[in-house]
Amino acid sequence: MATMETLLKSVNTKLQMLEFTNESVREALGKRHVPTMERKLKTLQEKIDEIQDLETKIQEAKIEKGENIQDIKEWSSKIESNTRLVC
Repeated sequence: MATMETLLKSVNTKLQMLEFTNESVREALGKRHVPTMERKLKTLQEKIDEIQDLETKIQEAKIEKGENIQDIKEWSSKIESNTRLVC
């Protein structure tokens, strides 16, 4: 299993990619080019799915480490909030 530091770095990278991809989606929407929009939206959904998978892995690692459940919920809430802000 990956280290907590690696998982956290990965989720931050995915959030940055999500923001980058979202900007590409907005550009495609502005150009009204349907094939590009569909491709970009698919990529956007894939990034969201990747973030959710990493979030679950980090939650499991935090639980295994013995962290407080409420702290884990608060951390998860921040990740979900960041995801919604980008999209």
